[in-house]
Amino acid sequence: MREKRGPQEVVRTRVGVKSWAAQLPSVSAVRPASCAACGAASRPVGGPLGLHGHGSRSRQVRGPLEVGASPVLVELRVRRYRCRRCGVSQTVVPSQVLARKLYSLAAVAWALALWG
Repeated sequence: MREKRGPQEVVRTRVGVKSWAAQLPSVSAVRPASCAACGAASRPVGGPLGLHGHGSRSRQVRGPLEVGASPVLVELRVRRYRCRRCGVSQTVVPSQVLARKLYSLAAVAWALALWG
C-alpha cells in the first residue's frame, strides 16, 4: 500500500539553473521568506525558524536553459523545506523550472510561440 503524501508547494527563486547546477545553494540561501500555504514567516524575529530544511531531491530539467540555446538535460538537487505551523512541504527550484513540468520555461515558451 502506498503511503499518502501531504500537501506540497513549489517555490521559484531568482537563482538560475546554471549556477544552481554548478553548486547546490545552502539551506539558508534559498529559504523562502514565508510559507507558501499559510504565510507564516520563515525567520520570525526573536523566535525559532518557521521553515526547516527538509532534505533535497533530484529534479530533471529538459530543453534549452535560455532562448536560442541548444537543448540539454540537467539533473538538479532541489531544496525542500517544511513549515512548522501547517506542515506543508515546499520544494524550492531555480527560476527557469516550472512546477510539475519536465521542460524548462524557455522550452515551453518556444513551443507555444511555434504553435501560435
